[in-house]
Amino acid sequence: MRTRRHAGFSLVELMVTIFVLAILAGIALPNFRDFMRRNAVTTATNHLLADIQFARGEAIAQHMQVTMCGSTNGTACTSSTPFDAGWVVLCNAPAGASTVAGTALSLGPTCPTANTVMRVGQAAAGMTMRGATSLTFLPTGGLDSGSVATVRVCAKASDGDSVGSNTAKVPGSLLRVDSSGRPYASAMAATDTCN
Repeated sequence: MRTRRHAGFSLVELMVTIFVLAILAGIALPNFRDFMRRNAVTTATNHLLADIQFARGEAIAQHMQVTMCGSTNGTACTSSTPFDAGWVVLCNAPAGASTVAGTALSLGPTCPTANTVMRVGQAAAGMTMRGATSLTFLPTGGLDSGSVATVRVCAKASDGDSVGSNTAKVPGSLLRVDSSGRPYASAMAATDTCN
């Protein structure tokens, strides 16, 4: 008598496979979410850093004062607005000034009038960028304040959070601009907060 050979998976084999996949997914998904949040912090920091370098470079190259500030509308600085709302880079000069810190100011083709928007930075979803709300670079490349400015970039744990968090799994980024105008970024210390 010939027996028929059955091919395929048995119900027990299929259940064991699904059980193993469920365990692996349970382990991988939380780590994947942390990976995505770490990547978002790095991306947001790099975008902010690039625009800070652009503002400083334009101040030096065009021999004018350039400000980067928080903006909610993308057309002008919004008073005391952190960078997590978005930002603008604009050329400016103090009213009636022809020199700043002994350096002659000029408005040229890239800046035909004071407060001309040169670049607009978009807010990153799920991020907070707190600290300095504006940076003004002199034609020498230095900050007009003469002191160090800092911005803390942190990822929010959930959409309902108002401020991001700095954790061991998803550390925030500390962006510093020294008095000479040179920006640099580093990971936040474990004790640093994102407020």
